[in-house]
Amino acid sequence: RPYDDELADRLITKNSDDLNDEVSAIINNLAERLSALTTTIEQWKGLGIKFPKGGKVLPGDLLDWEAGLPEIETAVETHLRALERWKDFATLWPDKCENTSLAGRLDMTEEFVDLVDSLDQEWREFELEGMEIINSWESKGFAMDVWRSRLTEEPRSTITWMKREEGHYQIAEIIIQDLMALDTSIDGEEEVIRRTAILREFDLNLDLLDEMRDYVDTRSRRAARHRSMLESDWMEMVRKGLVSDVATASLSLSDFEKLIADSQTNKRGSGIPIGRLEEKIEEEINEWYQNGFSVDSMREMLRENPVALGLRLTSIREAVSKHEQLRRRVSSLDWTRDPELSIGVNLDLSMPDRLESLSSRIQNLMMDLAQKKVVDPEFKFIAWRPRTRSRPILMPIPKNSVEDAMEAILEEMEFEIEDDNEEIGEPVGIEVDEEPVPIIEPATSEISELQVK
Repeated sequence: RPYDDELADRLITKNSDDLNDEVSAIINNLAERLSALTTTIEQWKGLGIKFPKGGKVLPGDLLDWEAGLPEIETAVETHLRALERWKDFATLWPDKCENTSLAGRLDMTEEFVDLVDSLDQEWREFELEGMEIINSWESKGFAMDVWRSRLTEEPRSTITWMKREEGHYQIAEIIIQDLMALDTSIDGEEEVIRRTAILREFDLNLDLLDEMRDYVDTRSRRAARHRSMLESDWMEMVRKGLVSDVATASLSLSDFEKLIADSQTNKRGSGIPIGRLEEKIEEEINEWYQNGFSVDSMREMLRENPVALGLRLTSIREAVSKHEQLRRRVSSLDWTRDPELSIGVNLDLSMPDRLESLSSRIQNLMMDLAQKKVVDPEFKFIAWRPRTRSRPILMPIPKNSVEDAMEAILEEMEFEIEDDNEEIGEPVGIEVDEEPVPIIEPATSEISELQVK
């Protein structure tokens, strides 16, 4: 009767010699089943399952327990899986697992599974957020395998950690860009490659980043100084007319050095007689000096850029050949309106390299003087004219031919007497016979060859 009253009544009605044996067999079977069920329940309890009313199975409840055993097993398996995950959350996220009343309670399995599922969902969201950060830095060349492993182990704290380190990665990214921008054409790129690999593959800290930044700054300053010296050498060559200016900003230091070296080699091997050209120009300048011209500025041009001066010689020579015509044009102006200005004009007349500019300014001078009032009606303008200098033996060339020219101009304006019979409209001053200004044969071939080069 302890197991089943109906079964007991049915057996009592039987009148069989084997009744006792049958009853004993049934009792043993039920006892074994009860023991097995009790053992299973105790095992579940050991795994953390909490049954209503303690999970004690009475003999009279055996059949009911057995009838509901499939559902109980399913619920227990579901709860055990959730409980195992819950234990991970309790270890990693204790602040989110403070409510432990649902854990293990078989009758609250559905509520407990919902709680664990919500934690799982939050875990996955953290993983997705972390993967976005990892993929972002991985796409920029950083090795993120360690961070990916950390994210798998515990995403929430890993994300917090990654966000703290994000500033270091931003600094490292800038340093890597600066490293890649360094000019390695001379020293080689091995060190840059090594340092770039360290920044991309190692854990970053401020000491490492500071050392890398110091290295980049030092290399950048050194390269800037080197480029500045190369630019200075190049501009000196351009200024002297030895090379044509080209864009050098995009050249590496090695290419820049090669450009300068090749240009110097070409200069030495090109056959351009720079020295001989300078000698011929110097001869022509000295000839003009002996004819009274002021040539200091031309000598300065010869020292700084002989080629450029050589290219101007044709126009200067033509202006010198038209000096008499230019004097007449200047003398026809009314200088009584501005005697001081006439001194500067006379100075220009004495300088071969200014004659062309003076000729182009005649019209403007005429208009300017026309707008001024007469300052000195007695002023007589005497235009400067070339005169052969005396050549005493061992007489050095004066250091300042401009002062000599000014003194000669003032003396001529003071002592020369105007010819009263000069026609109206003729230049004021006495025209005297003068030696023709010699036309020096230019070093045309040398200049032409230079232009071609």
